[in-house]
Amino acid sequence: MQIYLGGSRHYISTPGPASLIQAVLHTGAQVHVGCCVGTDQAVIQAASRSSSYQQVRVFAAWGPGGQGAVPTLSAIQSVQAWAAAGGAVTWWAGGGLNLPLAARLIQRSQAALSGSSIALVIEPGPGSLAVAAHAVTGGMRVYAWSPSQPLHPAGHAGQWRASELLGSPVWLWQPAQLQLI
Repeated sequence: MQIYLGGSRHYISTPGPASLIQAVLHTGAQVHVGCCVGTDQAVIQAASRSSSYQQVRVFAAWGPGGQGAVPTLSAIQSVQAWAAAGGAVTWWAGGGLNLPLAARLIQRSQAALSGSSIALVIEPGPGSLAVAAHAVTGGMRVYAWSPSQPLHPAGHAGQWRASELLGSPVWLWQPAQLQLI
């Protein structure tokens, strides 16, 4: 099983999402994560301290020397330390410097989603919800950890339902049912 794990750049470590990140890392699943500050960085740091080290792949929208990164948005030191310690990194996962950062970030997330059966977004904001929308379009099961019901993934009819994932309360996206006439 492969899980995409990402979320807000404004992630605040609290017991709920921190324990859910740990639980995901302990499933034995392959975990794909992005390269930003916030949730991505928390996942990278948690993985670097766990025995799940080899099952995590980081997808960076920039190069190994930090070229193309934005210091206020990119977890440059965490990703570089991950790579230096032998962690798997796909550099330029969203395309090269000829693309604007926003395009590289969404394409990086699409690359990280590829092959996943589950997407989990922590404290989702607009970018995470755009990734969730891609996951829904791809037929993935999409979960969100949030203290309140998240906004809808853009362009998708349905609703978030209270659920549970690995013992943690989460929201599960339920696409709207098509009605047959």
